Amino acid sequence: MWKLKLSVTNLITLVFLVSSFIGFSQNRISGSILSDKNEKLAFANVTVYDEGGKNMITYAISDDKGQYNLSVPNGVYLFKVSYLGFKPVSLKKRITKTEIINFKLQEDKKTLDEVVIKAKALEANIQNDTIQYNLKQIKSGNEKTLKDIIKKLPGVEIDNDGKIKANGKKIDKLLIDGKAFFGDQHQLATENINSDMVKGISLLNNYKDMSDLDSPERSGKTAMNIEIGENYKGRFHGNMSVAGGSVKKYETKTNLFSFGQKTNLYFIGSANNLGKQTFTIEDYIGFMGIEKFVSDYAGSTELSDDDFLYYLVPDTHVKSKVEQSAAVNFSFNPSNQFKLNTYVILNRNNITKAQAGKQTYLTNLQNIVFDMANTSDNTLLINNSYINAVYKPSAKTVFDYAINFSPQNHQLRALDQLSLQNYDTHRQDKNYALNQELNYKQQIGPYRLKANLYHGIKNYNKALDISSNSDFLGLNFQGNNYTALQNVKQNKTDLGMHLALSRHIVKNLSVKATYKWSGSKENFQSEVYHNALYNKLKLNILEHMVGLYFYNKEKTLVNYNIGLRYSLLQINTKNMDNFLPAVYLKLNFKTAHFLNLSYNRTIKWPQAGNLVANSYITSFNTLANNQNIQPNSLIKSDDFDLTYHITDLFSGTDFTLNASFSLRHHIITTNILFYSDYSLNRFYLGNNDKSYNTYFNFTKKFSKIPFKLKLKSGFSYSEQNNFIEGQIQQVNTNSLSNNLKISSRLKHSFFDFEMGYKRTQRIIKDKSSRFKNMLILNKPYLNLIFDFKKLSLKIKNSLVSYQSSLFNREYLQIDPVLNYETKKWIFFIKGKDILNMNRNYIVENAFYDNYLEEKTVAVLGGYIITGFQYRF
Repeated sequence: MWKLKLSVTNLITLVFLVSSFIGFSQNRISGSILSDKNEKLAFANVTVYDEGGKNMITYAISDDKGQYNLSVPNGVYLFKVSYLGFKPVSLKKRITKTEIINFKLQEDKKTLDEVVIKAKALEANIQNDTIQYNLKQIKSGNEKTLKDIIKKLPGVEIDNDGKIKANGKKIDKLLIDGKAFFGDQHQLATENINSDMVKGISLLNNYKDMSDLDSPERSGKTAMNIEIGENYKGRFHGNMSVAGGSVKKYETKTNLFSFGQKTNLYFIGSANNLGKQTFTIEDYIGFMGIEKFVSDYAGSTELSDDDFLYYLVPDTHVKSKVEQSAAVNFSFNPSNQFKLNTYVILNRNNITKAQAGKQTYLTNLQNIVFDMANTSDNTLLINNSYINAVYKPSAKTVFDYAINFSPQNHQLRALDQLSLQNYDTHRQDKNYALNQELNYKQQIGPYRLKANLYHGIKNYNKALDISSNSDFLGLNFQGNNYTALQNVKQNKTDLGMHLALSRHIVKNLSVKATYKWSGSKENFQSEVYHNALYNKLKLNILEHMVGLYFYNKEKTLVNYNIGLRYSLLQINTKNMDNFLPAVYLKLNFKTAHFLNLSYNRTIKWPQAGNLVANSYITSFNTLANNQNIQPNSLIKSDDFDLTYHITDLFSGTDFTLNASFSLRHHIITTNILFYSDYSLNRFYLGNNDKSYNTYFNFTKKFSKIPFKLKLKSGFSYSEQNNFIEGQIQQVNTNSLSNNLKISSRLKHSFFDFEMGYKRTQRIIKDKSSRFKNMLILNKPYLNLIFDFKKLSLKIKNSLVSYQSSLFNREYLQIDPVLNYETKKWIFFIKGKDILNMNRNYIVENAFYDNYLEEKTVAVLGGYIITGFQYRF
């Protein structure tokens, strides 16, 4: 279908050869920011742009003495200085050596895009597309890590996956002194950078960096920049900690940072058996390149059946867990023409799980209930290596190359009991993904050209060995040797090109034409040894897609992007065409006050594993094969989204509302056939399904009393359809979560508190009301914080209550942390759930294709550890 060979070695060599010819020298620029009354202005913004004033080169924030420092290579730059309540000052100057440049600002009661209330200190300065947070006003003094600071920023939160969200949306980039930091792994920064290292934090809306062309168009990207204090630059800093305690619990961590003008170097290492987890399912998806590369250019994608790695579970929902990780990040910005960012992450998890309960299988006649028990031992090894190099020879030309390699190795040993039969399962999965892309951007007169080449390889090799005390799955066995051996091999190669040509037509109107060519080859092979269960399939996909968009990204009240794509798709020998509309509308009331509306239609197609004629084993009591799925069985998805956000610094109010709706047409589901001791899941082209999701965050900071109120609520509802012996079965799931929190904001006080109430409710039922399952979690809590100079104590208290149709449990959880801190040493005692150190289970419920599972799950018990940290 297509042939093209890409040499990774040659591409990397070319990037480094280009970089070796780039000359660079840095000039240190410093000075003072004063008012017209010669008052020192702390936290003034000093932003440096290129000669045209379009591309930000670097910036600095003045210290409490009004002094600033920054470095730039030789060249002509535009300096812009701004401060709340003062007229901004601009200066264009050629820089060839180290200089002292002082600025004096005149008071101005009316400043563009901001209002100053002098009687009230604000938590941020909003000017144009930049929000500069006033950390002196925000910090209370008891923050230990960057995470503690970020959680207090107005309009910002850290989600359950450790990702930073601003104004209801995950930020596109996290920067340390303007340089990239470990890609999307925000938690590596938020949990490892000490709070005293942080000098300033800025949120940059419509952020542009070296990989963007210089143009008046707004990028729509958001970045958060963490400014490191001058005392931590120029040499290595970091910390090491060791802790151990009850029931053989331990934790060790090492962080090493070097912040420079041209380079940043970070090393983070850790090992623990406390249940703490470095990476999440979202990180795994990014490692495999599923989102990072190909999907950026896709209006249509294959329907993935990748496992969502159930062993990447929340912190303590396991019987035991040992994690070891090491990560290195190197950023090199020698000039405003070249930058290099690379990181390597190694992670090893060993997890044991244990659970017991009931499985209710839904049949057309009568539900079947089995008692079940499971124990498993998982070992997961993950490596993720990433290199990104950007070369920008001029304001009109950009080359951007990235490569990502991620191998994984997963081994599992599981013992299952279902009714009276026992099963022993061994799995070994060896997978890897290699993804790379090359971007070229060029300004040609009034036209902007963007060209992208991408190449991806995924390889899966899965070995399965199941043995039992009796026959199972209807397989053929040799004598009394009830053992089934299976091997599944799957590989997929993607190659594609994406072209976009855009130009500005008139005010508030631009047009963009796009063309995408993509090819994919997928091979799937499965074999159950000593049985006539063998599959070998090939799936060849070729897609041509053209699109036309009309948009406005200028700084106006209304931004929009309205487009229509036409997809001509060939799967094996069958051709299909589809029209895919997309609409985006944004109302910009102010920088931190907007309304987003969007609609997008996409198509997906089956993977080769959905097309198998003969069965393959998915578990000890389940086989799978295809019933009526064709290679051209497409799923169309219509997705609607609404987001409203406002941050009002003057009233201390922050509010975000999001609502989304997805409707999928002709989904791939299963038709389940029951046999005496197993079920056969047949891939089946079913009806539509739909889902609703909504959430809102409301935060109110009171000015007359030092308290903050936060209310976060979410609701989700889904309708899923599958078939049981040919008859449709609709299952509805709805989840409701609420979290009301009141916290103090006492400045430099020896005492602070947080109190609130969490409630989550999950209900699963079928449309015919033959079954209904509900799980409710209630958790009122009170957190107390005491700070006596060198001694600090934080105690988390919560009353946890589980309620379900089969189980009820209530217990008090207390998590204390006691620190004694000197300049370089911290001695600490940490505890988790110290009243229930022998508590070993919680209650969960879940619905799968053909059965409901309600179970008790073994969890890590409480612990107490003591240790020390040394900072250098």
